[in-house]
Amino acid sequence: GGAATVGLLFSGGLDSTVLAALAAEALPNETIELINVAFDSRAPDRLTALCSFEDLLRQYGPERFRLVLCDVSQQEVLEEEMSICR
Repeated sequence: GGAATVGLLFSGGLDSTVLAALAAEALPNETIELINVAFDSRAPDRLTALCSFEDLLRQYGPERFRLVLCDVSQQEVLEEEMSICR
């Protein structure tokens, strides 16, 4: 697929998976980036996202979605929070 123009925050839960499927139906020629943010690579949302991503690939094909895994430490979150909430 080409460069994605649509991105969704993706936990892999029911809501974000349904939104991803609706986006795939509404935008048949677009690659959709599914963005998953986790504090730990073993976090439940990460594992759920991987499973739901596989389901979406089976349903819509491998060119329709790109899974972007973002690992963020709690320290990074605290630093950003402090810079925003001064």
